[in-house]
Amino acid sequence: MWKNLHPNIRKRIQIEFLSRLGSSLIFPFMSIYLFHAYNAQITGVLMMINIIISFLAGIYGGYLTDVFGRRRLLLFGEFIKLLASIGIVCANLPVYHFPWLTFVMMFLGNIASGLISPASEAMLIDVSTEKTRAFMYAINYWANNLALMIGMIIGGWLFERHFLLLTTILVIINISSLLLTKYLITETHEQMVNIKCHVGFQSVFHS
Repeated sequence: MWKNLHPNIRKRIQIEFLSRLGSSLIFPFMSIYLFHAYNAQITGVLMMINIIISFLAGIYGGYLTDVFGRRRLLLFGEFIKLLASIGIVCANLPVYHFPWLTFVMMFLGNIASGLISPASEAMLIDVSTEKTRAFMYAINYWANNLALMIGMIIGGWLFERHFLLLTTILVIINISSLLLTKYLITETHEQMVNIKCHVGFQSVFHS
């Protein structure tokens, strides 16, 4: 059954597994990081801002994926995630420590993830059929949860003393995800001809 799935589906599930594994190494524990850097009140506000922005980015990303195409938005999101992870490494080198920069990069990474998610889901729908869709979502569900479990186990074990190592691993994973997306994923939805009139927030709300 796995071999009967469209190549894009197989590759997206593999890339999402890798990406979820990398993000699970550090992001579930960032509230602890921010709490040590600031306090509980500021940490709560910052985490709430991240959640709201991720939600809005998902809505906007769902619209943009129909305008620009799935693959282009995936590549853009993966590139931003890579820049964000590199920024987190640079903000936590042994010679200096910038929690505010870490938050900004995490904020940027969450926006990128919000843009990627609807593009990925739309691509899976584009190339799946009614017969393969249930199997596809079952595999995707278990792959994501397995990646989350493995990532959180490793992250929980190493987060306190080896944060820089975890962020370096995240950079390597994001590089791999970007390259795999670039060279293994094909477009499944052509971009709209007249782009300029369709990227504003007003068009999103109308849609």
